Amino acid sequence: MEESKRIEQLNQHISIEKKFWRTHREWLKRTAGRRAEEVRVARAKLDQRGNEYRASMDSSYGENSKNNKNNKNNKNSRTSPNNSSNARRNPKNNASPTSRRTARTGAGRGRSSSQAGGPRHQALQRKLKKASLRRVITGTLDILRQHSSAWLFLQPVDADGLGIAHYNEVVKHPMDLSTMQRQFEEEHKYKRAEIFASDVLLMCQNCVLFNSRDAKSMKFVRMAKLMWKKFVKTLKLFMIQENIVFTQPAMLDDEDQLEVIDTVCSCDKPYNCAEFVVACDGKSKQ
Repeated sequence: MEESKRIEQLNQHISIEKKFWRTHREWLKRTAGRRAEEVRVARAKLDQRGNEYRASMDSSYGENSKNNKNNKNNKNSRTSPNNSSNARRNPKNNASPTSRRTARTGAGRGRSSSQAGGPRHQALQRKLKKASLRRVITGTLDILRQHSSAWLFLQPVDADGLGIAHYNEVVKHPMDLSTMQRQFEEEHKYKRAEIFASDVLLMCQNCVLFNSRDAKSMKFVRMAKLMWKKFVKTLKLFMIQENIVFTQPAMLDDEDQLEVIDTVCSCDKPYNCAEFVVACDGKSKQ
């Protein structure tokens, strides 16, 4: 009897939960628009408050700077001839702030030069830049591997296994994520973020070039474009966090960089066809 009661109670709980989640899903569907509008209004209010706070801080900073200047002018105007005796007794007080500053810097010139602009300081700056660049590249590669289109770019193309032995004739410089990881960790190739971005662009361009002729393979072209968009967004975010300047911003503008000029063969046969032969008609595009 006790077991039957427990079973009945469990069934009642299960039925109640089913009804609750059914009604909850219906409520979510009904109120989706209203809740989205509430979130938008709340975000707008937060942005407005933030702008007001920044404006008040800027105005208070300007007022404080003006008050400091007025106080300095008042102190300078209060000097009287009676203070000449004090100036003779204490010549240090009579010296200008610039002369005092130069005297101080002159006294500790050897120590300050070794700390601010010496070889140790420069070596430390180089180490910090390398560490920040390493974080940018490793973080970007980790996020790219988690992308929905990453399976197409994880490993080098197995031309023989896929039946496209002519792949290396069409794609002169193959590239993939594992190759970039190896070049970064073992060969230390990426000394600058621009070199890393050029290799990612090459990887996506290779995919577009090899699959652009076949209408059935346009999904791979779309995957390459999605991969490039994700890379640009991720790289910009990491570079802002690490305070790194990208010297070629035009490379990261849009997906027009993936528009590849086909100069391999003048025929119209798709490259991903197993029967394709490079320059099959004896004419190569120039």
